[in-house]
Amino acid sequence: MSFQELKTLIPKDKANLHLRAQVRGEQVCMLWRKYAAKWFSGYVMKSHEPINFRDGQITIIVKNSFLPGQIKMQQRKIIQSINLALDKTVVKSIKYRF
Repeated sequence: MSFQELKTLIPKDKANLHLRAQVRGEQVCMLWRKYAAKWFSGYVMKSHEPINFRDGQITIIVKNSFLPGQIKMQQRKIIQSINLALDKTVVKSIKYRF
């Protein structure tokens, strides 16, 4: 194992790392809304909201306890569409909050 100086491992634009993570998270949430609208009715769209994306996981707030079951039936299609739009596997799972 060889050692490297820490400054060679940190990107030059390190000040923007957090900002890029926020942009990526917002981009994933916007794509979720876009593709979810293709498979869900207006009621389902109004009753859930993607609020966060981190480490491959989208967090979605749902208003009713039966919504995760309805969303799970279509989530694979939505995740595939998002990953295809981003041209890489970014989204891996979904977490629901009430």
